[in-house]
Amino acid sequence: MNKPTSDKERAIFFEITNLCNHRCIHCCKQWEDNSEIRTASYETLDKIVDTPKSHLTISGGEPSLVKDKVFYLIEHEQKNISINTNLTYWTKDDIDYFNSSSKISLNISVVSLQKDIYRKIVQADTYDKFLKNLTLVNKDNFITMVVNNISLSSIKFTVKTLLLMGFHNILVTPQVPTPNCSIDANKVMRIIKELHDEYKDISNITTQGYCNLEYCDHICEAGIGRLLIDTKGDVYPCAPIHRECKLGTIGTDIIVLKQRGQDFYYSYPSHLRDVCKGFLDSNNQVMVSF
Repeated sequence: MNKPTSDKERAIFFEITNLCNHRCIHCCKQWEDNSEIRTASYETLDKIVDTPKSHLTISGGEPSLVKDKVFYLIEHEQKNISINTNLTYWTKDDIDYFNSSSKISLNISVVSLQKDIYRKIVQADTYDKFLKNLTLVNKDNFITMVVNNISLSSIKFTVKTLLLMGFHNILVTPQVPTPNCSIDANKVMRIIKELHDEYKDISNITTQGYCNLEYCDHICEAGIGRLLIDTKGDVYPCAPIHRECKLGTIGTDIIVLKQRGQDFYYSYPSHLRDVCKGFLDSNNQVMVSF
């Protein structure tokens, strides 16, 4: 028997485009066929605005490559907005606008602050523009570091440099395993704990998806707390696993989407519901033992 559908509004994670100027080796969307460039239509943007939500996150691809549509959403959306970005295509005027807005926050992808490692991971020559824009953004914005086997050696350097720059909200997480890249997640978690313990009085260094850790402030809410909508208007619980778990489309009644998302969440045993599903193997065993 299904549980009654929660009335809580879901956060909407919206992939506005699959166009990206980086080819990050750890990207959790490697499984997706990106041979066709897709950017959401204005009709889809209007439906995003009309969808009940607690918060809107604009992601991609890289949203700065479709600025006109990002700013259309900013103009029409009533809820607060987060933008997941690699920073490299925003202008100073764009960043000044973001800095002056109480409605917008940035989730900034920082793969490494060592230039050679950065270039090896993103496979693009954008480091100088990235670093310049990183100095311009409000330091209350959020940093996300996805760690793979190439960036592992630079975690401590990168975090300490970010702290010196004035950033204090830093999320560090092992990459979700992909066919092309992996990481010893337990080693990453030990380093995160060291950094959290060393700097907890001056910063918020956390990880995600491991709800039993004191320095995890981001449990998995796929389906029950958030819904992902892609460029085609298809709806899924989460980005790393969404190919297998389509819940409907943006035209599906929101009550139905909520119920299907909730059913997805409760399809896992209780001890796995708040764990990032990208870190479960084919037998639903957690691949991190730390």
